[in-house]
Amino acid sequence: ANVSYKTMSLTAHRIEVHWDDDMLYAEGRLDTVALDSSEGGGDTLVWKDMPRLKDGAEVVDGRELYYHLKTRKGRIIEGNTQYDEGFCHGATIKKVDRNVMNIRSGYYTTCDRENPHYYFWSRDIKLIVKDRIIARPVVLYFGPVPVMIIPYGVFPAKGGRHSGLIIPTYGESASQGRFLRHLGYYWAPNDYFDVKTMLDFYEKFGIQLTSDAYYVKRYRYNGNISGSLVNKHYSDRVENRWRVRLSHKHTLSPSASLNLSGEYLSDASFMRDLDEDPVDRLKQFVKSDATLSKRWPGTPYSGSINVNHYEVLQTGEITQWLPQLRFSRSKLPFFPQSEDADPEDARWYNRLYFSYRGETKRKRWIKTDRITRTEITPTDTLLVTDYSKRPWRYKSGTRHDLSLSASQKPFSYFSLTQSINYSEAWFDEWLEWRQNPDLTVDSVKHDEFRARRTFNGSISLGTTLYGLFHPGIFGIEALRHKLDPSLSLSYSPDFSEPRWNYYDVFRDSTGREMYFDRFKDNLYGGTPRNERMSLGISIGNLFQYKRVKDDKEVRGDLFDLLLSTSHNFAADSLKWSDLRSLLKFSPRIGSEGAGGSAVTISGLSINLRGAHSFYDQVVDPVSGRRIQISDPAPEILRLVNFDLSVSFSVRSRRAKAARDTSVTGLNLPVRGSEEERMTGEVWRPTPIPWDAGISFHYSENHNNPDNITRNTTAGFKLSTDITPNWSVGYTTKLDLDRKRVTLAGFNIHRDMHCWEGSLSWTPVGSGKGYYLRIGIKSAQLRDVKVEKRKGRAGIGGY
Repeated sequence: ANVSYKTMSLTAHRIEVHWDDDMLYAEGRLDTVALDSSEGGGDTLVWKDMPRLKDGAEVVDGRELYYHLKTRKGRIIEGNTQYDEGFCHGATIKKVDRNVMNIRSGYYTTCDRENPHYYFWSRDIKLIVKDRIIARPVVLYFGPVPVMIIPYGVFPAKGGRHSGLIIPTYGESASQGRFLRHLGYYWAPNDYFDVKTMLDFYEKFGIQLTSDAYYVKRYRYNGNISGSLVNKHYSDRVENRWRVRLSHKHTLSPSASLNLSGEYLSDASFMRDLDEDPVDRLKQFVKSDATLSKRWPGTPYSGSINVNHYEVLQTGEITQWLPQLRFSRSKLPFFPQSEDADPEDARWYNRLYFSYRGETKRKRWIKTDRITRTEITPTDTLLVTDYSKRPWRYKSGTRHDLSLSASQKPFSYFSLTQSINYSEAWFDEWLEWRQNPDLTVDSVKHDEFRARRTFNGSISLGTTLYGLFHPGIFGIEALRHKLDPSLSLSYSPDFSEPRWNYYDVFRDSTGREMYFDRFKDNLYGGTPRNERMSLGISIGNLFQYKRVKDDKEVRGDLFDLLLSTSHNFAADSLKWSDLRSLLKFSPRIGSEGAGGSAVTISGLSINLRGAHSFYDQVVDPVSGRRIQISDPAPEILRLVNFDLSVSFSVRSRRAKAARDTSVTGLNLPVRGSEEERMTGEVWRPTPIPWDAGISFHYSENHNNPDNITRNTTAGFKLSTDITPNWSVGYTTKLDLDRKRVTLAGFNIHRDMHCWEGSLSWTPVGSGKGYYLRIGIKSAQLRDVKVEKRKGRAGIGGY
């Protein structure tokens, strides 16, 4: 039977409606069911067509139901209901309000089995829909066994993001003793703001308070503010340390934005001593930054204003940019085509482009001097390093960069590109160098305006050629060779020549010329020296294949080979640069395995890099170092360095067994030879899914042929699901030169339906230790867990 009334509907085997008092009564029916022989045979009684009440999104099942139509209150015998991931069962469930239920002698669990693996039983439970579950007392059962009792409990009953307590973690370490970490509260008053505050207690250390606040308004702004306060106890004093971080991104308009970020510390060693993140523990600086950006829609123009603070923690050196102003015009043609014109019809003057970038900035900074002093203690003599700060220094500068370029196709198969770059820098000071009678050189600073103008140009020519081959081997029907040769000529003058007036030139006692830059240590780098007119040569090779398998055409890249070098016509010697080569080999290979499974090498990659010199080496009699000379290399090319990286991953295809292998021993054949029993269809195993990866790296440096440096490392990783519920992983890294293991780690995971367990063990390396966790899988009860850790000790470790 079924009854519907407004948003309520009821189905059951039997329903009685009492219109005089607006009451409904519903019940199921008992039925006789024959048991399977594996369960002992015979008959048993089971309830069928039990009442199910739906009221909006709420669903309640039970054996008997009483419901008042007007007040929407009711009572259910042997009732069950579900909210999000949780299930509630009660001997009696009373609905006392639209959103409130009282449950007598019931339990709560996230396990969906008829006989749950675990549950929280309570004599009295109050369920507030989409809010919380309040119970007293609370007994945790594993199956039929009680394992823990608490007098009072509150469980979340709403999904998604919501306020609530954060359950702490208990542990113990050698350096900090027993600790209670991450005891706190998460507060989410609305969809745009939340705060998480946590408190850590350490037996031998003290306390640490951390708080993180996040805020967001869609399409307008978002950001976060976080802070840490540490109260550390010593025998003779109490030490307070703190850190504050902030970040803010604000969209002022569709074309303007403001970005802020900052970090502030009580002392330089805060992160090294207390941070949980290993990357942050290695940081040697703090940085604060604010940038206002603006672009003008429909135009190529954009600009920004930036202020920046950078501080080195160890030395206390500070660099500030107050401010940096930038303005740019993106690359656009001088004479653009009309909007409806075809790009293929563009004339040569439509391919003339220019761009501009200008900036002005002011810098102030503090340098420090290292001071080492001796400190005598009653037991030892120590060397202590301090840093003394110098006075603030200031510099300003402005730079304009203009680029002109053109792209043409003078011939059908060639592309020609030309570019001219002009840079002009303005400074508020410059240096005048003077030579003393003893041939030493000093500088005199002039606080006045001076400009520096530099330029360079380049032209490049390239094309693409194709070749096709039909080898007919290894199933390859066709090979395509794509050849990309290119030539580039670049020119930059020698700005140390007297006509530019950017350098002062003197001679030392041996008659050797000495060059001193008048713009040394400025905001935009030194002035370029040495004329350069260089011809760059590069040849790119790409080999591709085509093969047909099962009437399907497969295409792919086989390998790349790139060669490049350059020749400097303006150099007086050593005109050729090193010949650099790069070989990339990354095919996809697959093969069929035995037993119907398949093995695929899905990620094979081989990278080979090398550099060769055209010149020989000799030992400098003055410095004792090896230097290049103009004589050609004895064997045409001399190896400078070499690098080989190989990696590939192999995985099994997740295939089903040809036949169910869960047959009991009673059904196995007992006749036939041993070979027949082991190779028969019944014995064929289910393929176990697995993934494996191997990496290898080898490098050589021949800068000094008498002392060649080599580095050889290897890595291996393997993961497999040995059963549907057990997965195992292993990772290792090896230093083959020193014959030692630098990292090894095991990971074991067990899926226990509504629970899960994991073990991570690192026997060697920087992260040596283990971490064991067994907990409930449900996100609502993720803090119900058992943990055991051992490894790096400290407030940020365990």
